Amino acid sequence: DGILANVLSSVLRPLLPAFHRSLAAGGWAILSGILTEEADLMREAAADAGFTVAAEDVEEQWWSVLLRRA
Repeated sequence: DGILANVLSSVLRPLLPAFHRSLAAGGWAILSGILTEEADLMREAAADAGFTVAAEDVEEQWWSVLLRRA
């Protein structure tokens, strides 16, 4: 049960609650296409939506994250 999205953070942030509702317990979401300077905002929004950060990756100016449904 998972979601993969490579979209700007301004699109992803408002979708996080719907992603959370769509996933079963233990479900995952891999989000990418996020600028590194927006990572803190995304971590906060993900936590507010009920996700935990399982892994992160940075390549040049891009940040990606593996979230788990808490």
